[in-house]
Amino acid sequence: ETNGILREKVKFNKYIVFIFAFILIFFAGMRSGIGDTGYYMYGFSEYKKYSIMDFFNLNMEKEPGFKFLMIFISSFTKNEQVFIFLMAIVTIGLTILAIYKYSEDIGMSLFLFLTTGVYLGMLNGIRQYIVVAVLFLATNLIIENKPIKYSLIVILLSTIHTSALIMLPIFFFSRRKV
Repeated sequence: ETNGILREKVKFNKYIVFIFAFILIFFAGMRSGIGDTGYYMYGFSEYKKYSIMDFFNLNMEKEPGFKFLMIFISSFTKNEQVFIFLMAIVTIGLTILAIYKYSEDIGMSLFLFLTTGVYLGMLNGIRQYIVVAVLFLATNLIIENKPIKYSLIVILLSTIHTSALIMLPIFFFSRRKV
């Protein structure tokens, strides 16, 4: 209900959403020369020579969560393109899942996701958009007022990109009574 008006969620076929997501993930996963993609592919090629046990002996001063993620994925594949594809599944897949879960008008939300540049941004900043996608999907923790779980997720995500920490005060700001 918004301003006394009962709003009905616009129904949208989940198969169309799946096809839309599949197409976006496919093209994002097959990219190679867009934005920082080359840097991420290079980083993955550097970390794929390590095992998970090596992780604890490496210098992990800055954002160790993403480095751990690269080492973990490299235990399954050494292919940089597969790594990019998996990151596309996480960033785009989780974002579209959150849109499907929370949007009142899924068609309009997907249109805006594609046309406002958010999708293109996801092709550039993988670490940032992992954080964005997971936190977007965790919106229910704000709605249900679960600060401990939300804070733990934010702290964990800050090991992937430190900008996640800005979302800690956002939780409490969004929960205050106006």
